[in-house]
Amino acid sequence: MQSEAAASPSDAIELYRLLEATRTLERGRSDRFDRYLPVFNALKAAGRRGLAQVQLASSLGITPARMSRLIDFLEPQGLITRGDHPLDRRVKVIQLTELGQERLANSEAELQDRCSRAFDKLSRDEIMSLKRILARLVPQAARMMP
Repeated sequence: MQSEAAASPSDAIELYRLLEATRTLERGRSDRFDRYLPVFNALKAAGRRGLAQVQLASSLGITPARMSRLIDFLEPQGLITRGDHPLDRRVKVIQLTELGQERLANSEAELQDRCSRAFDKLSRDEIMSLKRILARLVPQAARMMP
């Protein structure tokens, strides 16, 4: 149900600034590792079988060349492995190592803790209302993106 009055321009700007302020939950994280979370989350979802390098790049929306540079950075740190595909020698399969899985779990736990503390003053009803409102807002905002 929509209200009769839309947000005034000043209300809309204030809402935008409040939403932007919530991004500090991500930016305030302690580890450079967090910048690579999309890579690790994609590999986590792939499970033990890993992902072909080109599939991983595609799922992240980056070029294969950028993916190669990311892998070249992360592999020497022991966070991922790059292995041969069992059926196609041209394909490299990327997998999380145990260290990569551990770092991902630690990072997820840290984010969960930060978010819990950020929203601990809200009641369950307020949280559910906020989730419903944001669930309506996000698709609308995404349609406005160039």
